[in-house]
Amino acid sequence: MLIRAVLMIFVCGSWLGQVAQAQDKLEGVHCPVMAQATAKSSKVAEYHGGQVYLCCDKCLATFQANPEKYAVRANQQLVQTGQFKQVACPLSGNAVNELQTTNVGGVAVAFCCGGCKGRVEGAENESAKSEMVFASAAFDKGFAAVQDEIKLEGVKCMFMVRKDVNPEKFAEFEGGKVFFCCDNCLKRFHSKPEDFTTKAHHQLVRTGQVKQTACPISGHDVADGVVTEVAGVKVGFCCENCQAKVVTAESDDARLEIVFGAEGYKKGFSKKE
Repeated sequence: MLIRAVLMIFVCGSWLGQVAQAQDKLEGVHCPVMAQATAKSSKVAEYHGGQVYLCCDKCLATFQANPEKYAVRANQQLVQTGQFKQVACPLSGNAVNELQTTNVGGVAVAFCCGGCKGRVEGAENESAKSEMVFASAAFDKGFAAVQDEIKLEGVKCMFMVRKDVNPEKFAEFEGGKVFFCCDNCLKRFHSKPEDFTTKAHHQLVRTGQVKQTACPISGHDVADGVVTEVAGVKVGFCCENCQAKVVTAESDDARLEIVFGAEGYKKGFSKKE
């Protein structure tokens, strides 16, 4: 009986191990280093703002030592796993025509015209096709990280404070987008953005592009329930003393500066990944 019990434990343990290994595999996703091997969710490296999956510890270490050597396959995997999406033709950088689409390494890729599509389809092999589409220069032209939806409902222009922002009137700022109501306000920001950093930081948080990670006064962890609303944004603090510094500030602008000025913003907030 004892021998049978031991055998049962051994068999069950082996079976559970096989199940765990099967669940760890990402079917259809291949390792950038060992191209024919199936990638595993547990073997992951940070890359290009996303995550690249490898098949084993050895490949993980190899990739981390020289990620650019495997950039084509890694970039392709970022698209295949839904972390990046196509935003333009990878050859020209122009808007795509959905009718001009072809499959490259298991990824449907659209081009701006039949000429660009034909150049890829006419490449000598699959490796050459992937190189044309997913090499770093082409990848930067044609693909972008999938971001959380930017929340613009109720957001007002930082200059014309009674007007809603226009989704098409925005400026790139510190890895995010700051929105305005019109071209004149957009130009005003572009003329000297450093003068409007506090308001820009506030809008990045207000629109959900940036999240709070710590108390903006101390840089310490936020305590439960110690929260104050600052210009439409709920802000947490590590203690009531830090909270009081904001609550008792002499004006709304002063509160905004304490929390979203350069020092407070650096301590308390970070861009969503």
